Amino acid sequence: MQLKASGVGISVDATVVDVFLYQIDPWDIAVDVTVAFVVNDTRGLASWSYNETFSSTIPIYDLRDPLYGVGTQGKATNTIRRLPNGTQFVDDAGDRNDTTVLALMLDQSYYVADALAPSFLMRLEGNASASPYGIVSLVNIEELDRQSVAIFDDRTAVDYRYFLLNATADWCDIQNMNTTFKLDDDHLAFFEVDSELEYDACP
Repeated sequence: MQLKASGVGISVDATVVDVFLYQIDPWDIAVDVTVAFVVNDTRGLASWSYNETFSSTIPIYDLRDPLYGVGTQGKATNTIRRLPNGTQFVDDAGDRNDTTVLALMLDQSYYVADALAPSFLMRLEGNASASPYGIVSLVNIEELDRQSVAIFDDRTAVDYRYFLLNATADWCDIQNMNTTFKLDDDHLAFFEVDSELEYDACP
């Protein structure tokens, strides 16, 4: 823009004066950038100054979740990918207790929207508070162990509680899942795990 303006005898000075980021849904961030413009006629005949705000939306898909980087001291990362095909985590029709989707979410490190969890921007801040735009994944303890990350097998697999809250109480082992997988009480219903799917020992 400056090169084109100089070609017609105009100088343009643009300065970014404000950048505002905010979450608009679990999967998208809005960015407002305010720029101050000073426009001068190189002959000194006229001058203009004004501010203009430019807005854009950035999806968080394929961004790295900052919780994993901080929580593992940079040894492991997790890319945000949404769990496909809905969120029926457990199919307990009849007596099947089918946890295939729950296991897929764990094994592939997928994310789902969760109003108890922090949003992406809150994760950047290290804020574990609930957000209507919250997202959550399940920490795969076995995968962290393979990457030589110090693990805690007495914590819930819910990511923000594992990394930010060090939640070691009120969790249950889940049948048909690997033995390192645990869920806290607040997320049993969310992940459709009822009493028939819990082991007898829930601290």
